[in-house]
Amino acid sequence: MPGHAAPADPRFGVELRRLRAGRDLSIRDLAKRAHYGKTYIHDLETGKARPSAAVAAHLDATLETDGTLSALVREPGYGLSPDDWNRLDAVAACPRRVDRATVDALAGVLSQTRRLEDALGIGAVLAPVTACHRATGPGRRSAGPRGRAGGRGGQR
Repeated sequence: MPGHAAPADPRFGVELRRLRAGRDLSIRDLAKRAHYGKTYIHDLETGKARPSAAVAAHLDATLETDGTLSALVREPGYGLSPDDWNRLDAVAACPRRVDRATVDALAGVLSQTRRLEDALGIGAVLAPVTACHRATGPGRRSAGPRGRAGGRGGQR
C-alpha cells in the first residue's frame, strides 16, 4: 500500500467508485493512469485498503476532482488524540450530543487549519473546510435547553 494509511471517511471508496465511473473508467483504466495496481484500486473502493493522504491527492489529480477524495482522508495529527477523533466522528453522526471535550477538539482543528491557511494559502485548506461544512451543515443547533426543540430559546 503506497504511503502511510490515514483515517479515512467510510465514504471514500464509494466516492472513488462514483468519480471513476463518472469518467467512464474501469478499475484497470484508473489503475493504469494512476500507476497503481488494479487490486489496490479495487481494495480502496471496497474499503479493504485505507488510502494515505498522498494516495488520495494523487487520485484527485488523476481524476481531476479538485480535492474531493483528499477531503475524505485526514492525516494523523492536528494535535488530536485517537479519542478526540472518535469523539468528533460521534458528534458528526449525532450532532446534538456535543460535550466540552468535543468543543475543545474542534477548537484544536480550527487553530491548526488557521495556521495552515496562514502558511500555505486558502487553496490548501478550502477542500477540507468545505467538506467539514457539508458534514455539519448550515444551521445545525447545539444541544442543551436553548438548542433543543421545545427549549426556552434563551428566555428565562
